[in-house]
Amino acid sequence: MPRWPSSRSASSSTPTRSAYRWPRRKWDVHSGECASGEQNGRSPPRNETAARFPQPIAAPNLPLSRMSFTLAEVGSLLAVWEQRAPVAADERWLLLRKLARRPALVRLLTDLLASESLLATAAAQSYLHVNGFQKLLLAESPGSAYRLRLHHWESNRIVTAPEDIHNHAWALDSCVVHGTLRFRIFGRDDAGAEYSSRELAVHPTQYRTVRQFTMRLRRILDVALARGSLYSLDPRDLHQVERTPRADTVTLCLQGPYERDVTVVCRNASERRSLATMSPRYSADELRRQLLAVQRVLIARTDNAT
Repeated sequence: MPRWPSSRSASSSTPTRSAYRWPRRKWDVHSGECASGEQNGRSPPRNETAARFPQPIAAPNLPLSRMSFTLAEVGSLLAVWEQRAPVAADERWLLLRKLARRPALVRLLTDLLASESLLATAAAQSYLHVNGFQKLLLAESPGSAYRLRLHHWESNRIVTAPEDIHNHAWALDSCVVHGTLRFRIFGRDDAGAEYSSRELAVHPTQYRTVRQFTMRLRRILDVALARGSLYSLDPRDLHQVERTPRADTVTLCLQGPYERDVTVVCRNASERRSLATMSPRYSADELRRQLLAVQRVLIARTDNAT
C-alpha cells in the first residue's frame, strides 16, 4: 500500500523533536500499514478529582487479528500498553485501523451508551473544542497515558474562522472515519508570515499562559485526507486541520503519553479575535446526545453504502 510522504525528513526550519518522543517518520500520512517504531510510556498531569475508568485487575492478551472489540477489551488493552511500554507503532496502527471500521466503532459507541457510569466518567473529559469539533472520550488507560477519542466536526456548525495553528503536549495517531480533512503542517521560516503565538502550560481542566511571542511560519505540507487515511503527529508539529464545509467529518484518535508540559497556539498577527482556551466539560446526558449523533452519521453512511 502507498505510504506518503515516507521519505520526508525534518529540516532545520521545523520544530525539533524532543529526546522523549513517539518515534516514527515526521508527518506520516498512510493509506495502508504504518512504519515500525516504539515509544516510551508516561502519564499526563493528573486531575485527582476526576473519575477514572474502571479497569479489570488482569487485562487479557487481545488477539489483534480480530475485527472488533468490546469497550472493556479496548480499555484493558490500553491498560496493558501503559504498563508494557514501549509499544510498537505498527501495533498501535493496527488497533486504530480495526477500531475505525464502522461496525467496530458503532459497537464501541453502543457499549459506552449502555453504561451510565462509563458515560459519566467519559463526560468529564469530553467537550466542544475551541477549534470547532466535538472532542469525545471513549476509553483511557488507568493512568491516562493512552486515550481513545472521537473527533466530530458537525455539518450544521457554522465555522467563522480557520482553526488556530497549534501543537500538542503528546503524540497522536488518527484515522479519518467519515468525511474529508484538509491537513496542514507549518515550520519556522524567517521569510514566512508573522503569527501571534502563545505558549500554554497544560493542565487536565485548563490552560495557563506561560509566555506570548511572535513567530514566522510557512506552510510546508498541505494535503486532503479522505476516509480511511491515517496520520501521525509528533508533539511539536505545528499543524492546522480544516473539515469539509457543511458536511460531517469524524476521526478516531489514539492519544499517547504526555511528552512535555506545554503546547503552542499560533494565529495570524492580522487577526484580532482573542485566543480562546478550554471549554466546559459535558454532562453525561450531553455526551449521550453527542455520541448518538456520531452513531447516526456512521449508521447512515453504512446504510447508504449498502
